[in-house]
Amino acid sequence: MRALALPMNPKAKSSMKRIAGGTLGRIVRPLKAIKALDWLVSRAFQVWYELPVAPTHFYSPLPDISDVKRNLHRWYREDSLAGLRTDLAGQKAFLESLAVFSAECDKLPSFEQVAAKGYGLGYGEVEAHFLHCLIRHFKPRKIIEVGSGVSTYFALHALEMNREIEGIDSAMICVEPYPTPKLRKLVANAMRTSP
Repeated sequence: MRALALPMNPKAKSSMKRIAGGTLGRIVRPLKAIKALDWLVSRAFQVWYELPVAPTHFYSPLPDISDVKRNLHRWYREDSLAGLRTDLAGQKAFLESLAVFSAECDKLPSFEQVAAKGYGLGYGEVEAHFLHCLIRHFKPRKIIEVGSGVSTYFALHALEMNREIEGIDSAMICVEPYPTPKLRKLVANAMRTSP
């Protein structure tokens, strides 16, 4: 197992990954059934494929394949989307109503600038601007955010603008198991400036 953590020869990397999916895969798959070895196998997979998080960790974009297979029947049935209103004209009108905030979005720092300051990962630039516009439009008095990072920066910034321009005091609750020091500082500053 120790060999998996050692750096691989870049020239041999592609063949090593083929081996990992073949020979190693045949060895590892049965071991996954042994609960005591589950974490070890997952960690070896993570190291082997140089993934920043474990394959089924809540930060990972990779699904738990066994869970997907168990629920495969859900993916192969038509759904009427009951309760979901797909009013495209209404959606377009709503998006156009957000245009009043476009000048504000032009002044926002880029995703890269915010991420480089240490706020973590998260939203891309389009998503950050959309979040800003939604908060400015709806003027919520409370936001509960699950998973914090760049989005927290943009949400707090929009809430602060609502306070300064509209006089609306708001609260933001962040649920983040691993907050970065920069996020802690951002929340502390927001708490100091709020009434």
